[in-house]
Amino acid sequence: MGSVLGIDPSLRGTGLALVERDAAGDFSLKSFEVIDLRSSERVVADCLCAIFQRMGAVIEQHKPAAVALEQPIHVQNVKTAQSLGAVRGVILVAARLKNFTIDEYPPLRVKQSISGYGRASKEQVARMVKALLHLPENLPHDAADAAAVALCHFFTRARGLPLTA
Repeated sequence: MGSVLGIDPSLRGTGLALVERDAAGDFSLKSFEVIDLRSSERVVADCLCAIFQRMGAVIEQHKPAAVALEQPIHVQNVKTAQSLGAVRGVILVAARLKNFTIDEYPPLRVKQSISGYGRASKEQVARMVKALLHLPENLPHDAADAAAVALCHFFTRARGLPLTA
């Protein structure tokens, strides 16, 4: 199936992971990064621009077969919901400008597909990502979450499940 760019969106720490599946069905991690803006004094608009530019560059560099994004969890803080919505918007636009549509997956689906349990902890997901990708150590949480989204995409497509159920 080629490669999938998985994305875990966040204003201050968006995770990106490029996962590839070979003809034998084995998965490998080709690239990962966290667009780390946590220590930045940047205003929201500057963070959004940085995410937009990096997304476009990553898509252009790696040319994945597909792009997959984790849908937001239920957010009770209005300000957090607004910033996450803005981040998702720039990610969607960056991908669309490179002629990609994005398949989106709810967090429960991602966790279920990776660990077999929809309420798995971040640590459990990170350990399963490490095992599935044959990594020597766990990825940073944002990158592990992005890799989990990419793996979820592969598993969802392989099973013929609806994309956003």
